[in-house]
Amino acid sequence: MIFIFEIFTEPIYHSMTKPRQLFFSQTRLFMLFLCLLTLATSASAQRKNTDSPPITKQTHEQWLESLPEKTRDSIIYKEYKQSLKEQQQKDAEIANAKIEEALATPDITSLDLSYYPNAEIDSRITALKKLQRINLTKSKNLDLQKLFDFLAKFPELHSLILADGNYTALPSNLGNLSNLDSLNLRNTNIKALPETFTKLQKLRYLNLEHNAYLYDDDLFDKLKQMNVSHLSLSACGLLSISPKVGDAKSLVRLNLSVNDIKELPASFSQLTNLTSLDLSQNTALNLSTISGILARISTLKELNLDMCYLATLPAEIGSITSLRVLSLRANVLTSLPSAIGNLSLLEELYASSPKNAFRINVLKDLPASLSKLTKLKVLDLAGNQLTGLNADFAQLGNLEVLDLSRNYYTSFPTVITSLTRLKILSLSRNKIAEIPHNIANLIALDTLNIDGDFFNKPDAKIKVLPSEIANMKNLKKLTLKDNVIESLPENIGNLAQLRALDLRGNLVAELPASFTRLSNLEMLDLKSNDLKSLPADLSKLTSLNDLNISMNLNVDYTPVIAELAKMKSLRNLDISYNNITRDQAQPLIDGLPDCHIINLDYSKKALPSAKDMEINKAPGRNKK
Repeated sequence: MIFIFEIFTEPIYHSMTKPRQLFFSQTRLFMLFLCLLTLATSASAQRKNTDSPPITKQTHEQWLESLPEKTRDSIIYKEYKQSLKEQQQKDAEIANAKIEEALATPDITSLDLSYYPNAEIDSRITALKKLQRINLTKSKNLDLQKLFDFLAKFPELHSLILADGNYTALPSNLGNLSNLDSLNLRNTNIKALPETFTKLQKLRYLNLEHNAYLYDDDLFDKLKQMNVSHLSLSACGLLSISPKVGDAKSLVRLNLSVNDIKELPASFSQLTNLTSLDLSQNTALNLSTISGILARISTLKELNLDMCYLATLPAEIGSITSLRVLSLRANVLTSLPSAIGNLSLLEELYASSPKNAFRINVLKDLPASLSKLTKLKVLDLAGNQLTGLNADFAQLGNLEVLDLSRNYYTSFPTVITSLTRLKILSLSRNKIAEIPHNIANLIALDTLNIDGDFFNKPDAKIKVLPSEIANMKNLKKLTLKDNVIESLPENIGNLAQLRALDLRGNLVAELPASFTRLSNLEMLDLKSNDLKSLPADLSKLTSLNDLNISMNLNVDYTPVIAELAKMKSLRNLDISYNNITRDQAQPLIDGLPDCHIINLDYSKKALPSAKDMEINKAPGRNKK
């Protein structure tokens, strides 16, 4: 630009007088300045455009929102149809792969074709002559008329799953599947069963849950002529049960959970083969009346009343004297009636609150009559507000499983030590600070769980393990995490049957010499203790496959790593948060190729090797 300006103005300049020449020279300098300023501004703008982030593009959703409503709806519908088409294509590819795999094994008895996208089943499947079970869950495009004709070609087929299908009616040729033993029609929107349904005389298991349009009058009319023993009508929107239910005398197990049932018809007592009834999550039950009806079914052994929002149990519950199992989990019970002692055949009683949830059942004490349940084998009272047990509790001499975790015990209930048939005992997350010496009386104990509560003060946690605990010859699992145990008994090696030991979150400084005699130990968790060392002969634990020694910073890991590298049985090893570098851990990586080794730092990333650090080192840094 400056060059052109010079060419055109040079002749004019020489024809001017000196004053004018001076003025013209000043003008030329000014023009030159403007040119340079323009070039500088242009370069700056280009540099700014280069350095600045690109303008954000309009998202697809924003673009759609900017369109007129009808245009937008049309585009969305087309995109939806296209996505369905693509998904069907994927489903078809998966189904074809499953069929190809099945055809490679012609003796296969079970075939999963969930999400099958086509209206008709691939005819090649007829080669699977021994097919006994087929799963067609969420196969919503099936032509059921053709499907049932096709399935009738499999004489050994006895289980069919058609759950989550978009079916409102079932064709009559369903009755041709005469060998069916199990039929799952969960969530299919059917309104009625075909008249030919009664031809399924071998049918025993029928799942009709989540079918709110199915009338139970029609259902029980048909079941009267059949031999169905297991029936689920869970989540069917039932407000009541048809009086015709009493005609379905073949019923053995009946699930009526997640409905809004208040009463049972008097005819219900005619179900003389019924052994199990699930009424859980029916929150408006008139349990007094229902108990009277159920008391007349002498075969009834199991009753589930979980999550029914029961604040009290009526005395009439004690009239169902045939019960072996009574479940009352996750209600709002504050007490149990003394009449519960009348359930003299009861073997299992569950009245717990959910784990890791707000307290629901809030039992503060137990009725004295509970001691009459001398056949009781399982008692689950976890998550209540119990503080003690009466001496009469010792009469429950047949107890094998006792869960008193998450209660308010401040000491170990010593009456428990008289329950010599006990196999599983949980007292975790109470405020127990001491284990009694006579715990060794529990000669049959298989599992002992006395985890502390992480949030308890140290004086409400176990500090010392009595040496007598090592005399429990049948103990296989011992869990004592989140306590303040400083040492283990010297004779801990006597627990010859021990398979799992969890001491996470304690203050253990060292393991006794006898520890390596635990030859059957498979799982050991020592995370977050105060270990100073590990036994030099740790490799004697030849059954150990899961070991966690993370967060033990005071150990000299050089000899430990060499010893661990000999333990070929290890499959999971956690050495995280010990500042063990990748190079230090390399002998483990090389020596234990079949072991999953975890070595994280506090950013939850695997520690790099020295080589990795050298490669990633920035140029010019760390140079003196």
